[in-house]
Amino acid sequence: MSDLALPYVLPPIRDPDLEFVKYYNLLKCLLGRRQRKARIDAMPFDLTIDMTTTCQLRCPYCDTGNGSMTRPKRVMKQEMYDTILGRVADPCFIILFFSTGEPLLNKGLGDLVATSKDREIFSIISTNLSLRLSDNTLTALLHSGLGIISVSLDGASPESYVQYRRRGDFNLVADNIQRLVALKKKLGLTYPLIEWRFLRFRHNEHEEPLARRMAEAWGIDLMEFSTGATPPDDHPASDGVFAARNAPLGPAITGPALYRLAAAQKRARLIAKLVPDIMIGGAIDMATATPKCDWLYYSGMIYPDGRVAPCCLPSSVDTDFVDSIGDYSTYTDLFNSEKHVASRELFTTGAKAGTVCDNCPNPGAQHYQFRMATRAVLRNAPDWVAKCLIANPDAFFFDDDSELVPEVRAIRDLGGAADVDIDDRVIARLAALGETCSGTVVEALS
Repeated sequence: MSDLALPYVLPPIRDPDLEFVKYYNLLKCLLGRRQRKARIDAMPFDLTIDMTTTCQLRCPYCDTGNGSMTRPKRVMKQEMYDTILGRVADPCFIILFFSTGEPLLNKGLGDLVATSKDREIFSIISTNLSLRLSDNTLTALLHSGLGIISVSLDGASPESYVQYRRRGDFNLVADNIQRLVALKKKLGLTYPLIEWRFLRFRHNEHEEPLARRMAEAWGIDLMEFSTGATPPDDHPASDGVFAARNAPLGPAITGPALYRLAAAQKRARLIAKLVPDIMIGGAIDMATATPKCDWLYYSGMIYPDGRVAPCCLPSSVDTDFVDSIGDYSTYTDLFNSEKHVASRELFTTGAKAGTVCDNCPNPGAQHYQFRMATRAVLRNAPDWVAKCLIANPDAFFFDDDSELVPEVRAIRDLGGAADVDIDDRVIARLAALGETCSGTVVEALS
């Protein structure tokens, strides 16, 4: 789902008051992570909120598709979403409106997304798009305020596509994509961006060049090639057919919107200017990396019934951290639930937390939030945030963050100097907060 493109296509926050709230919370998230605190006074800036736990396809390595997920089948309702939004909206930059199910099966999706539009939250759905959809439905979706509609289309022909996307209809998906593109052009919209996301497997890799040509012909905004999540060939659950491939024949991300929006960032934003070209974040050696999980400081996973999990990896109810978001008056309180605190301590003390984090299903994903969402919001940071980070990077970043994110490397390379003027009103507003974080920030800006 547009993981690689997100840093280059996320728009800046327009409202100065919302911008201040969101970026001040971001700094608190960075400080809490850097200090490896068990209890934090920040709120997540990037959330996954599942619109439904059902899907019409039967993809073999999806817990929903193969029937192994034990979570009840639900759809997100407006009342529950209003409760969620009331607790997280202002500090939040990004909401992914999908996880275990097909979001378009929730008939209220457009109305739910539109609710967060005025809070300047960049919203994304990933959809198989293998549904009969009227022009009116597609038009409403385009007007809902979505930032990206990412379409999972793993192949460039019906024969290859259906091998993994079982019960899917390649021709239906292809027609829906082209109709979306045409309607968006007719409406004169910049967003949502229409993305073709191609999961690469052994059976479809030969179609990559054809897929690139088709995307260009259709007028797709973004195209992303990703590795399909499958067991290794020697794993008992593997049948060998869907072995994933890791080496795209061309750029992993491409498309006209990518280059157009990245160029606009570089003209307008200091941190974006520091990195000369479109660069994909790196990886670090998990054996030597500072033990931490970014999900526990930046994000979370909320299901239609209001249950909260630490991340999107585990799918069973017994791995949830919180029974209902409604049990907490603020998300800061929820973010410091007993299981959140114990799981953060796991990474500093080594003591078992009694949670799914004791045996993380995918340790590599512990750095996911930093490599993707953090990069995106950093590139749009206002000058006062940029100057603060440049003046004292050690307060906000670990040394190995430079390996993950080129923007952090560029911030460190500046050596503490940033020739930008800061609005006195920002400094006064920070000073008035009287918090430890605001003192750190004011000192950096002085």
